[in-house]
Amino acid sequence: MRPDRLAVLGLGAIGGSVAWQARRSGVPSVVGFSPERGEAVQALRAGALTDIADTPERAVQEADFVVLAAPPDAILQLLESLPRVLPSRSLLTDVASVKLPILSRAREVGLPVRREPSFRRDSPLRLECRAAGSLPRSNRLRLHHRHRGGERRTPGDALLGDGARGPSGSDSGGSA
Repeated sequence: MRPDRLAVLGLGAIGGSVAWQARRSGVPSVVGFSPERGEAVQALRAGALTDIADTPERAVQEADFVVLAAPPDAILQLLESLPRVLPSRSLLTDVASVKLPILSRAREVGLPVRREPSFRRDSPLRLECRAAGSLPRSNRLRLHHRHRGGERRTPGDALLGDGARGPSGSDSGGSA
């Protein structure tokens, strides 16, 4: 699924990467919110966003897909206010590593939870950080997933599918 309108709440390393990859893959509208206004302005100037929202609620009002890219405590707070304004057609996901408190809060506020997460000790997912020369801020770290086949992908690729990848199948981010 490629949304027409994506909302990214939190524009740090992961949220910024998701927004950047969404724009690279052709998502026409990427609205971002960050409590640090400077992060949002920088992402807009770099082309990772098409618009900045001044509140999380405004960011999600017309979104087809919402990514909560904030620390777990902040996500728990966001879940309190979003159900009132989130369109019923919207899909909502998060990038937090702690799922059970987030799923519990989502249920408490009336959001439908489609499935429980599954955790495996022998997960094929490994995170690798490296400097990303292709991003507007050269000192920003970019996260990559290394799958069983050795293929590297960014969090944006994982959410948006292979359309976020460069024409040769590489992530166009330079060498590791």
